[in-house]
Amino acid sequence: MIEKSFFIYLICIFALIKNSEQCAQQYQRELRYLDFYLGIAPTKDDGKLQINPRLKNQYIHSARDLNCNFDTECAWNNVDSDDLLDTSDFYLFEKKDGKSFPVQLRPGSPHPEKGTKFILAGNTTQNPQSAVLASSPIACQVSKGRLRFKYWLYNAAKVEVIILKLNPSHGHLQVRSRPKTDCTFLKASEHECIVEIDEMHEPFKIGIRAFQLHDSSVGSLALVTNIHYEAQVCRENEVPSLFGGIPLSSSEPSQKQIFTATDLNCLSKISSCLWSPVYPRGSDHAISLRSLWQSGSNQRLWNEFVPTSENTHPENEFIFQYIDPMSNLPIGQLQSALIPCTATSSSLQFKYWMSPNVQAQVCTVTQQNVSLSCVFLNEAASPGPVTIDIDRGDKNPFKFVIEVIKFDPARAGIFAIDEIQFTGRLCHEKAPETTPTPLGIGTLFELQPFPHITLTNGLPASLACNFENEDCSHWENDDDTFQSGFVPAKIPFKMPKLMKGNVAVALFTRPESFAILQSPVISCAENARISVFYFSSLGARISICADDKCLKEKTREKNFETDSTDTFGHAGELSVNVTTNTNFRLRIVAESVNEDDSNFAESFVLVKKITTEGHICRMKDDTELACEHLYCDFRNGTLCNYNSALTTPDDVPFQHDPNNGIQATLSTVGRRRVVLRSPEFKLNRPAELRFRLLLSTYGAVAYMCPDEFVDNLTEDCELLLGPKIDQSKFENLQVQLDPEISHFAIIAYHDKYQQFGKADVIISDISLVDSNGQALCNF
Repeated sequence: MIEKSFFIYLICIFALIKNSEQCAQQYQRELRYLDFYLGIAPTKDDGKLQINPRLKNQYIHSARDLNCNFDTECAWNNVDSDDLLDTSDFYLFEKKDGKSFPVQLRPGSPHPEKGTKFILAGNTTQNPQSAVLASSPIACQVSKGRLRFKYWLYNAAKVEVIILKLNPSHGHLQVRSRPKTDCTFLKASEHECIVEIDEMHEPFKIGIRAFQLHDSSVGSLALVTNIHYEAQVCRENEVPSLFGGIPLSSSEPSQKQIFTATDLNCLSKISSCLWSPVYPRGSDHAISLRSLWQSGSNQRLWNEFVPTSENTHPENEFIFQYIDPMSNLPIGQLQSALIPCTATSSSLQFKYWMSPNVQAQVCTVTQQNVSLSCVFLNEAASPGPVTIDIDRGDKNPFKFVIEVIKFDPARAGIFAIDEIQFTGRLCHEKAPETTPTPLGIGTLFELQPFPHITLTNGLPASLACNFENEDCSHWENDDDTFQSGFVPAKIPFKMPKLMKGNVAVALFTRPESFAILQSPVISCAENARISVFYFSSLGARISICADDKCLKEKTREKNFETDSTDTFGHAGELSVNVTTNTNFRLRIVAESVNEDDSNFAESFVLVKKITTEGHICRMKDDTELACEHLYCDFRNGTLCNYNSALTTPDDVPFQHDPNNGIQATLSTVGRRRVVLRSPEFKLNRPAELRFRLLLSTYGAVAYMCPDEFVDNLTEDCELLLGPKIDQSKFENLQVQLDPEISHFAIIAYHDKYQQFGKADVIISDISLVDSNGQALCNF
């Protein structure tokens, strides 16, 4: 049995570090007891840990960087005491002989080899009573991880694994989570401590904590060695994947200044906005370059970074900056294109969101980046919108700069921006003219929406249409931009008699607006001629398009008085000729335009009728088109319109098998999931998806999901096959598709490799049929 006096030396270890002579002799005597009973002794420098300085303040490059048997410098170090979680330190000891450990020190091997090195924490006092060994920073962990190590405990000592935020807050360690740690004194001999660590989407450290070291009678201690970490981690130059983020280009924009205020608007298509990031230069900012400005497209994990009771978030594509907690300010700005000169007051408006303890500011700066004025953005006023007013015109060029000026160094954060709008008039722009009084076209033509009619009997045989006596519902008017109208016999301007009566009307109240009538998909045409009979007012034009080829109304000659009702517009016939063997659509496009001759508050286009000549093949509805998009015989060596999506670290792609179709093999971590994503499609009636699927191994499962980003397969998806697989054979499967479905994903998953071995997943073909099993399209 180990004697009580054996542990008295631990009191002196801490005192000796403080240069107390009172304990020096006792310390040397107790080291001899350690040597006598355990055969261990502190290494050089009185057991000071050997730390790899390269890894102490930068992210590890791979999980192997944390592997440590303490023979060399390691990526683990004692944390500074916070008087709560950590009040002591670990010290490095080495086994000096072949002497066995006594039975009271367990559950590690009682026969460690000579030369084995351990870290030791323990004492016989009430304080200190715990010690934390922390890893070097880990940028993120994109798979489940596993930490294992050998350990020995004596008396009341215990050990646990904790997940730490990167930096202390107010001098205290910040625990992010406590993984389940079942590593006790009572485990079987030579038991290793093994702890599973969940995926981590932000930087963190792993802590090994020895505690309950405060037994004042006989003392307590913990020994640890042979640390091993397995996980897929982000490297230093990798940024965690958040919100479907795509880094914004920091190269110099092709358009360096705006020509009108709306050029600075950023409401969609973020990549084409005239806002770009500017990052600090130099090697000292290597980690800061992880704090990238990106465009986001989804809100997965949003609440982890922006916790709020109001549950607000961007609705569409947005701009955000990922803030790495190891970054140093400045971490990069979002800078607008140059505003050359403003003639009036102007304002910048946007919404914003930020993680807790993040502060930002928006400034106006000169062309040489000298700050003019700034407005601070804080969490309390989020999401806004916030409006930055510039009260008067500025004849000097300036830019807007948005940047984070403070963040929480203990955890990763984000700063997000959406719906950027800039209003004002630039110096070179003309002041707007007084808006004339509207003519009241809506009232004059008795405008009302076209009725929405479902074509229960399918599409008509002819593309032709006369709005005088037909609803022409086979011409799509999705946004209701064309309306039903009636042109009376008497109106305050001249119009051909042909246009009187029932018509389709596109009414515009501002320039640069448009309205579209679109035909169904037409399978082919030979020597076909499609004609539109129309009237367009001043300030409006009409075009007819076959796919991307358009024929526009001729430009009018400017030979009339602008206030003459005799020349209020133009009536005519616009025709396009089509010959093709492939699917195509026709579009009738009405648009409002700026023209010096138009001094009216409203403009409009009337469509009276649409006629056809020559041979026009039958029209196809949405369901038949969906059938063409979804049909695929994978044995022909192609994925057709499908995509083998890779969205998680566990995903593997499908490979072509010329005999069977497409095939994937699922096995260990990193190869447990395969996804087949469909193209986008529309249905106007129910249909059945049929396909042949093979799962080879018990435990494998296949699901039909709304997309590949589902969080829970069993709750969000429909089980197709598995997990009970008695025989490796193709199964004929069918799934009902309702009209509201626009895409799907077939996901196969296998996490039972250790029990049942690898699993093959094969899909041979996919087709779409009606309720009677008849194909909905021909090939």
